[in-house]
Amino acid sequence: MILRTTLAASALFVLAGCNQQSSEELPELYEGEGSVPMEEAEAPAEPVPALSDADMVRVCKAAQAFSVGRDVNTVNGEKTGENMVRLSYTRDDGKSFRYDCRIDDGEVRTRMIDEAGPGSGPGQWSGRGSKTTFEMRENGIYVKELYFDGSSDEGLVEI
Repeated sequence: MILRTTLAASALFVLAGCNQQSSEELPELYEGEGSVPMEEAEAPAEPVPALSDADMVRVCKAAQAFSVGRDVNTVNGEKTGENMVRLSYTRDDGKSFRYDCRIDDGEVRTRMIDEAGPGSGPGQWSGRGSKTTFEMRENGIYVKELYFDGSSDEGLVEI
């Protein structure tokens, strides 16, 4: 039963990522018994103030570290353009990863660099299968990931 449920969820995740629907059509994919309608999940509580360059780097590092289960101090970040941060880290097995990160209206979006192999360039921006938001706090950055099935994961990344 668990294997069947896992396979079904995996298939939905792949289909959601491959489907080229417009953002107006996406809420239909997320609605269902026990899930959170995307209209409710997308409405920010209040406008997000502009971030300084240093805060933008901190938010991107915190969101990526939270997403991949790493210590934030092992993720490197550098502002590379207007509203753009380049992230990088190396796993314990020696494999290196690079991402671009941007923040759009309180939502953190990333795209992997060379996802399809060396020299393949940036992949597509995240956001089709999950949504990552953040809140600046005194003791760190609170990150929340809302997944396509309505489940979520959240926590404080101390910086």
